[in-house]
Amino acid sequence: MSRLSSSIALLLLLALVGTAQAEEERDYLSTAVSPDAVQSQGGHGPASELVTGFEAPDFAPGAIFGQNGWSVVLGSSLLEGHVDTANPATDSQHLSLSADGAIAPGANGFCTTSAFSPVLGPQPAEPSQLSADMAIGATGGAAYLVQAQAVNEGFLTAAFLFNFTGDIFALDNTLFFIDTGVDWTPGAYAPIRIEVDPGAATIDYYYDDALIFTSPLIAGTTIDNVILCGDNFNGGESGDFDNLRFPNAPPATPVIEIPTLGQIGIVALLMALAAVGIWRLRRV
Repeated sequence: MSRLSSSIALLLLLALVGTAQAEEERDYLSTAVSPDAVQSQGGHGPASELVTGFEAPDFAPGAIFGQNGWSVVLGSSLLEGHVDTANPATDSQHLSLSADGAIAPGANGFCTTSAFSPVLGPQPAEPSQLSADMAIGATGGAAYLVQAQAVNEGFLTAAFLFNFTGDIFALDNTLFFIDTGVDWTPGAYAPIRIEVDPGAATIDYYYDDALIFTSPLIAGTTIDNVILCGDNFNGGESGDFDNLRFPNAPPATPVIEIPTLGQIGIVALLMALAAVGIWRLRRV
């Protein structure tokens, strides 16, 4: 199947499927995604970047809900995701999406289990990226969604789908998930990355440091929030995340040159001018 899609209504609100579904009946994959962002359940913050490995003292093992500004998608489990110590990529802790036996698989679509990051303040319209280390224990279990959002703009920005079949799908500007032709590696951490360039109007999707798909901009042009989701069809495996960072704007390339003797002379002249107030050095 070359195209998959998800209904954002199932991502957003109450459970639309009241009973357990067989894997082949995951029919919430059958309609186009809405470009509207899933709204947070908290306020917007002033921070310009979020960097976390889910480590103590900011996080403790247990449900992510309520820890350090994290929440869950409305209608999803309050117990999954959770902070765990079983399989960190680095250090001692990580975020995990495991099964919640109290909720039917697929009951809230992609986001039957979830972790909803704090919403940062408005971001500048410049290149930015979301990066994390991700591991899924095995194929044949849950499908996992990584969604970057521009909540301050009111739009979804980009989304990765790691399907239970082992295939990786990326959301493009048709609002459908497109098969990238790349499989994720069961049981092993790999870096994932989404790069958004509003100037070039492109989204680049990376898995294991390899560019696997490029799309035109979908709707949002920045990243101020991330949602990590599972559909709760877990077969004993979990989806694990570590070293999350966004919007992680690439730093501007500094103009640094090794001075020549002539340049050293110019610097000496500038310093002399500064001493008499003609030219001033300023710290921004």
